[in-house]
Amino acid sequence: MTADAFGSLLEQANELFDKKFTLAAGVLGRAVLEEHLRKLCDRHECLPADRPTIGDLNQALYAGKHLDKLAMHQVTAMATAGNHCAHNNQPELPPSDVRKFLDDVHDFMVRNPLP
Repeated sequence: MTADAFGSLLEQANELFDKKFTLAAGVLGRAVLEEHLRKLCDRHECLPADRPTIGDLNQALYAGKHLDKLAMHQVTAMATAGNHCAHNNQPELPPSDVRKFLDDVHDFMVRNPLP
C-alpha cells in the first residue's frame, strides 16, 4: 500500500466522521495507523515476527531509534483511541476525541513518511 492509498483511507475516515459515523471513522483511522507503522518497520527492517500489534510495531521503531520517545508515546496515545473504537468500548469516545485521533494520525504520517 502506498502513501497515497493511506491518505485516501484517511480521507474516507474523515468523510465517515463528517457523516456522523464516528466509530467507523475511528476504526478506519486505527487501520491506517497500524498499516503505516507496519510499513515503517518493514522499510527500516525492524518488523516484528508473527502478527505484531500496534504496540509491538511502536516498540520496534523506538528500539531501532526510528521514533524518539515523544513520538513513541504519541503512537501509544493514538493506539489507545483507535483500540477504543475498534473494540467498541463503552462509553464511546466523544466525537472531539475521534477528530483529534484522526488529525493525529495524519500528522504522524506527515512527520514520519515512508522512506
